[in-house]
Formats: sequence, structure tokens, C-alpha cells
Amino acid sequence: MRKRMKAFRASVAVCVVVFAMAFAACSKNTDTESDKTFYTVTFETNGGSEVASQKVEEGKKVTKPETDPTKTDSVFSGWCKDAGLETVYDFETETISSDTTLYASWASASDSSVAKFYWNYEGAAEEVFVSKTFGNDSRIADPGTPVREGYHFAGWYAEDGTTSYSAMKKYSGNQDFYAKWQKIYTFEAEKTQLTGLTDDIELGLATEGGAKLGYNFSGSANGTNLIKSSDQASGGSYVTGLFYRAAYLQFEITSDKAVTGATLRLVLSCEYADINLTTKTYRISVNGTNLKYDDISLGNGTAVSTDPGPRGGFKDIYISNIDLNEGNNIITLTVNNSETPAGEAGTVDAASPCVDCIKIYTDAELTMTEYENKE
Repeated sequence: MRKRMKAFRASVAVCVVVFAMAFAACSKNTDTESDKTFYTVTFETNGGSEVASQKVEEGKKVTKPETDPTKTDSVFSGWCKDAGLETVYDFETETISSDTTLYASWASASDSSVAKFYWNYEGAAEEVFVSKTFGNDSRIADPGTPVREGYHFAGWYAEDGTTSYSAMKKYSGNQDFYAKWQKIYTFEAEKTQLTGLTDDIELGLATEGGAKLGYNFSGSANGTNLIKSSDQASGGSYVTGLFYRAAYLQFEITSDKAVTGATLRLVLSCEYADINLTTKTYRISVNGTNLKYDDISLGNGTAVSTDPGPRGGFKDIYISNIDLNEGNNIITLTVNNSETPAGEAGTVDAASPCVDCIKIYTDAELTMTEYENKE
């Protein structure tokens, strides 16, 4: 009898433990989910066909409905932020911070024209990406974004190549617009010069052997030791360890022509501690001119860790409207602070990012000077 009671009590104890673990797991998932705030985005079609509402996380963008609503004897002119239909909603840039209603704008089908949007590259499966019927003296609904492998879509332009389409503008008469494409060039950080930097020795930025100076969480990591492997990185590697003021990476790029309006995209992360970068603490320059950019926050929100590796994965940072010279160009990323994001522990003496690569969007032909970086 005693043995049976002991067995029964043991079984009850196991069940209680299992139940507690399950409850804790459920509670954890619930808490994690409750940390996020969602808002409802409603689409008021003003007499048109129904469009489903969306639940959007705070700070995120609304997904533009794939199909435009329809309405008898009317043509759809786009989504507006206000019931008066004065301000067009920009799905590309605007984010959600409260429950939101978007309003369909309409024009008369009896007084309408057609806008054609062309793929505009040799070998496209179709000539026209999409056609939009619109009322004269009204807006043309957003045609959407075409995708071409290996290229960046830079917008829709009239045949002159300079007049751009705008969802905010009103048009009359038939219109033709052509996709503008830019090649995407990827230049890896691990192929910049990390060794043989004899000029940097006297500046205190390289060892006596000319290896770029760097650190792990605690200890040195010079030259090729600045290169770390990661499945998350382009090319499988990234550069880190530049945790001191004046540390830099330099990309040497050759262009076959002068360029205006190119886009620079940096792929960055951080190690050991979250960091924030500004134009004052981290300088990004092209041919000696410092670029303006919005503040950059990198990390995963957890406490300081001595484990290496990109915290929270890599983040894309876009800087538009950069200029390149015909011939040689120098793009430099320079640490300009002496912060200690990991506290007093270790040798992390500056807020400095891990650099996976940079990407440039342009119609020019670009090449990068690559270094073998021998020990």
C-alpha cells in the first residue's frame, strides 16, 4: 500500500511539473506576443469593391493591396490619407502608429486616358509591366514595383529619362513611363586592404608589420584576424574588431564614367554590445566628402555578451544621391568615437560596426581593387 501511495505521489508530482512547464511556456509565448502592438488598417473604398483590412505591427508599413478596387463607371486613382482625398498615402515610406483608415480616390471613366508602364530592358518577357486607366486631371494609381534579378529598380520615368512618375501628381492624356534600372555591385569588406599598410604604422593604426590594428572582446585581432566567418554574411565573411577611434575601412572603386544620384547601401551589424551610430561618431565619406545619413541602431536588445558574431543579424543602411568620379573613387568608413558600449570590460573602446560589405546601385561600370591580405 505504501509503495502504491509513493508511486501515486510521484506521478502527481511529475504531472504538476509538466503542467507548470507547459504553463510557463505558454505564458512566455503570450508575453512575447504581448510586447508587440498591432493596429488595424481599414480600406474605405467609397462605393467600390471591398478590400480586406490589415493588422499591422506598430512602426511597420502597410502592404499595398495587390488588386485595386473596382467601381461602376469609375476608375481607381489611388489610396489617400484623408476623407477629402487631398493627400495620397505613400506605401513605400509611411509607417503605422495608430488605427488608420485609407480612402479610395475615383475619377470618371467617361473622361479617361491610359498610362502604360514599360519593363524597359532587352529580354523582358513582356513589353508592358502594367496599364492603368485614369481619369483626366486626376492621379494615376501606383503601378507597383517591378523586380529584375541583379538590378535595382530606381523608379518610373517618362521617355526623356528625367521626368519621373509620381502618385501624387495629376495627369491628363495618355502617358508612357519606363522603368529605370541600376546595376547592383557588391564589394566585400574582407577584400579591402587589411595588411601591408606601412603608412599606417606611424599613425598607430597598424602593427609594425603593417597589419591593420584590431581587437576581440579581450585581446588583439590584427590584419587577417579581423575577418570572421558567418553564414549570415555576403560571401561568408565580414570584418570586425575596429574598436578604437580613427580605425577605418577603405574601398577603392573605379568607375567608367562620372555618376550622380547613385545609391550606397552598407550592410552592418555589431558584436558584444548594441551600438548607435551618428554622422559625428561614424563617418561615411566618398572622395573625402562626409555623407549625411539618419542615425543607425544596431544590435538585438540583449545584455553585453562576450560571444562573437553579428548581434541580431546584418542591417541594410541606404544612403541616396551619392556622386562618383570617372576613374578612381575612395569610400571610407571611419570610427570617430571613444565610447565603451560594453562597459569597462574588455577592449571594446569604440562604438564600431561589423562590416559585411557595401553595395552601389548605378548604371556605370564599377570595379573594386581587391587585396589578398596575406599574413
